[in-house]
Amino acid sequence: MKKIGLSVYGMSISKEGVEKQNLNNINQKGVINILTEYIDMHLDEYSNDRRNESLFSFTQKVEEEIFDDNQKLVCRTLCGIIKTGEYGVSSELVDINTGEIYVRTSEQADIMPFGFCIIVPAGNIDTCIVVVQTIGQFGIKFTLQKKIQEIIRAIEPDLFVSMGPVMPREYIQKYFDEGILQKISMIRYEIPEDMAERVGINYGVAATKEERIIHKPIGFMERRKNEIKEWMKGQRASTKIIQIEDFDYDILKFVFRLGNTEKTINLNNLDKIVITEDITEKVQTVQGQPVFDSLKPIMIDTGKSYLAGQGFIAE
Repeated sequence: MKKIGLSVYGMSISKEGVEKQNLNNINQKGVINILTEYIDMHLDEYSNDRRNESLFSFTQKVEEEIFDDNQKLVCRTLCGIIKTGEYGVSSELVDINTGEIYVRTSEQADIMPFGFCIIVPAGNIDTCIVVVQTIGQFGIKFTLQKKIQEIIRAIEPDLFVSMGPVMPREYIQKYFDEGILQKISMIRYEIPEDMAERVGINYGVAATKEERIIHKPIGFMERRKNEIKEWMKGQRASTKIIQIEDFDYDILKFVFRLGNTEKTINLNNLDKIVITEDITEKVQTVQGQPVFDSLKPIMIDTGKSYLAGQGFIAE
């Protein structure tokens, strides 16, 4: 079964790309209200982006308010399911059990469902959290951002929607301090000519990459704590944390386990880190797809933990 994950982004809306807006007061409406009204009007209705040859539809939606122990509003959430896919190229579908072949025409789209959750803290706030579900290598970050942009600009044309990685250093530090390092992955995209010759591949092939993986690197975090501290402070490149003779890598990834959660952290740019949390074992699935009722609370809890890490809400 393909791995099911969650990726988290910060979303803001600005006027002409400069002046950030209060997400709870955009033309006297909160962004949750704006999106909810649109979804209610267009639920299960496919929009056809002919330029990019893709279909998009909101197929499920749940809006909730979350209160603290004193019944004070903490945040509002909008969770749902998006179905999206591309067309324009024909392909063959092969039944792995019978070998029977079906033809998908260029006018048929391969549609997949993805969960999403938008969490907006109460008050005068200009940044919120967007949690999107992934499956294998597939995700909806750019598709969802484009759709939200379209909805918001229908209300006010000079507004711009931005969605980018959000990862407080304190949140990362928690995994470095309390997590168990499961794996280190070093990826090199340009393989030296002599290595390509020895392996027997064509030198300079763009799709070729070399990856070296260290499993169960016991003691690594302690022995490399000085290098990691320098990286956290921006004083050392991620590609200089580990130095291996004759192997200059481009990407360094750490895979941590903390409790039942596994996170992959790409160390290349601390300010642009996107962590994909593996929730395959935590969510109920049917035919490889997560069941929404089991996915929704996980997305909400994940988003709230990021807001807490940023100091927007209490733990």
